[in-house]
Amino acid sequence: MLVPPNRLGSLSGDAAYISVFIQQRTSGPVVLVGHSYGGAVITNAAASDPDVKALVDVNGFAPDQGESTLQLANALPGSDLAGDPTTKFDFVAYPGAPAGDVDLYIKQTVFPHAFANDLPASTAAMLAASQRPITFSAAAEPSGLVLGTKAGRRGPRGGRRPAPATRATQASPTVTLAHLSEMLEAGFGDRPHGLLALPSDVPSEG
Repeated sequence: MLVPPNRLGSLSGDAAYISVFIQQRTSGPVVLVGHSYGGAVITNAAASDPDVKALVDVNGFAPDQGESTLQLANALPGSDLAGDPTTKFDFVAYPGAPAGDVDLYIKQTVFPHAFANDLPASTAAMLAASQRPITFSAAAEPSGLVLGTKAGRRGPRGGRRPAPATRATQASPTVTLAHLSEMLEAGFGDRPHGLLALPSDVPSEG
């Protein structure tokens, strides 16, 4: 099992990084596991890598071609990230940014309910304070499902197309913390925006 970093810089660049990582750090068939924005990254990385035999989304975005994660987060009324982005995110300039690009931090008043609604308040506050930012360009970049029965707080409730094999858990997007034993059983640890590269002989059922 390998846990590559998710750079959160651009969707195409992050996917290309994972493809290179797979080529240089693995041999033979691979199963990719992604959480949150990591789901969009593995969806795109898999399209160009014949060694990737399966994808596992843990409350992950897997957009259709032309969709972005921001579009999915705004797809239904009631999403905690829908609406005026200035009320949902703190915009922070970063060195060397392309014109108009910024780092996005989910506001600390929004984060607990949007991402950690089944965790203790102190844990949710810690996660909000320590979150890594994603660039606006990465979140808005068009891609080529959203899983998790409570992930509707960030977008659609459930995927729009069936997956061949899934396991549903009542959980917030921070499922890897709130239901850590179930995620460890399935081979997925605590990786916000995270990625895993697994050998293809890992069982599909924990």
